[in-house]
Amino acid sequence: LGRLGTMVEETARVSDTQSMGKKGYRMPPETRRRVMASIRKKDTKPERVLRSAIWAAGLRGWRCHARMVGTPDVVFTRWKLAVFVDGVWWHGHPDYLPHGRRGPYWDQKIAGNIERDRKVTRELEELGWVVLRFWDIDVLSDPAKAAKETKRRLQILGWPGKPSVTAKVPGGRHPTRHPVGYA
Repeated sequence: LGRLGTMVEETARVSDTQSMGKKGYRMPPETRRRVMASIRKKDTKPERVLRSAIWAAGLRGWRCHARMVGTPDVVFTRWKLAVFVDGVWWHGHPDYLPHGRRGPYWDQKIAGNIERDRKVTRELEELGWVVLRFWDIDVLSDPAKAAKETKRRLQILGWPGKPSVTAKVPGGRHPTRHPVGYA
């Protein structure tokens, strides 16, 4: 927990008159700002787990965080496959966070995120891309399954199934960014 745990402890010290609202606990604005700023936008654990699983499945030729519509988490540029790892909270997984349980502000915010996801998917598909979206909890619970689905989609798109160039990486670890040109 580190820094986040410290912030939560700080909020617990705030007096009840400052912290309690109609529905319960309210974080002071400065603490909320720090908590929200500590949430990662890229290179989250589910993204790293997916990239490791993709590498273990023998898939090469992908890039991380390519600068394109929607900023996909993993992109196979040659095969025009964009892969997103969506968090259940920010992207509104219906089974885990049903509408109405978060309060009106968050319901509106998450609904906007869902609409943006649909728009990004539509725009990429109009540009000829295939879009894969995985829930973060599914990637964390079975990364091999997500990698297998990615591989299946690549094969449908014509991926031959083996790299044309072998990556030489010191120490045997895969790099976080891969040069385009791998098959």
